[in-house]
Amino acid sequence: PTDADDDCARQNGELIEMSRRGEPVVDDTLLLVLNGQPEAVKVTLPGTTYGAAWCRDLDTATGEIGAEGDPTPAGATIEVTGRSVVVFRAVDA
Repeated sequence: PTDADDDCARQNGELIEMSRRGEPVVDDTLLLVLNGQPEAVKVTLPGTTYGAAWCRDLDTATGEIGAEGDPTPAGATIEVTGRSVVVFRAVDA
């Protein structure tokens, strides 16, 4: 495998839009970001298709649970700490 293939194996972001049965979810839109690399990575949040902004609901690097502070604007680039999981929720800030 190439270095690029290895990088893909260590970081991933996924929008969760379907139920286990493959049905559309008509509730909150969540973005799950997994960073398995030891170093921080930059991630660009999705644009305004899902909402005007994203609230950080869970961050395993800081231990924070629940949205505190201002939401991050859609399309913004954020840094995700190494070996961490972050869950964002789309909002219409």
